[in-house]
Amino acid sequence: MLVGLVTGAVVLAALVPLQDEAPTLSEGLRGRAAPLVAVSAFGGAATLVLLLRRRYTLARVTAVLAVAAVLLGWGVAQYPWILVDEASIDEAAGAPTTLKALLVAVGLAVVLVVPPLAYLYRFTQTEPAPQEEGVGRAPEGYPRQ
Repeated sequence: MLVGLVTGAVVLAALVPLQDEAPTLSEGLRGRAAPLVAVSAFGGAATLVLLLRRRYTLARVTAVLAVAAVLLGWGVAQYPWILVDEASIDEAAGAPTTLKALLVAVGLAVVLVVPPLAYLYRFTQTEPAPQEEGVGRAPEGYPRQ
């Protein structure tokens, strides 16, 4: 609980020097990303309250909400810059043919990798099937495990 409180305080305190060090990002956080900053703060506070009440499953959901809002807020705040005030997303993008080839490669990877990973996850997370009588039994004289 203490770590959560300290982390929240550090994050809020870190917003102050942003005004001088990264004015574009600071403006974005106060402007178009402000709702996401609020969602993140709410998610963090709700997580701490839920942990105090021992509602761990719901606390996981609000913690994910807080982290996702931080990441989205950061991206929204600095849009359209990929490196704030240095390079925009359009300037940093690759050639259209390269982007299309990358999209095809990612699509193939999803088709080829996700089904075996899903099967492996299911295989490792389910209980073994009950054995039939006589199958898999230890021979006489050997201890059962």
